[in-house]
Amino acid sequence: MKTQSKTILATKTLLAPISKIGVWIIGVSWLIGAISAPPAMGATITYTGAAAGNFSSNWLVSTNWNPAKVPTEADDVIVGLGAVVLPPTPAFASLTLNGGKISGQFVSRGIIHWVSGTIGGQITIAAGGALELSGPDQKNLEEATINNAGTIRWDGSGGLQSSTA
Repeated sequence: MKTQSKTILATKTLLAPISKIGVWIIGVSWLIGAISAPPAMGATITYTGAAAGNFSSNWLVSTNWNPAKVPTEADDVIVGLGAVVLPPTPAFASLTLNGGKISGQFVSRGIIHWVSGTIGGQITIAAGGALELSGPDQKNLEEATINNAGTIRWDGSGGLQSSTA
């Protein structure tokens, strides 16, 4: 989750009288500082594209998601059915792959929870990002390369199978 900050700047100035009758110019100014807004709250968004009959695998089409919006970096994304092609820099806080397939050539800055399903293409786990493999189900790499600059954790008993077409 991201924290958004706003800075409010004001100054306080008290000047000496500018005339003999004692007119004072008073200006108010002080630094209130950085006021932090509450963290942006993300939604849980589920991919429905191919499963809903749209037959679109495009991550950037809002009607492929429930609720109907393209995921943002604050959202928790679930892919359980169908196949979705991720753009080069997909936005999500976390992506749970629990069946279905994700593919493309992309950089992940969030956390990918891989419970079951297939990953294809070329994935880069960026610094600060993570790929977590868990659970007893089979995980499939289909013509895939995973480049890791972040963290990869494996917790579970499921197998990992690699294949080429």
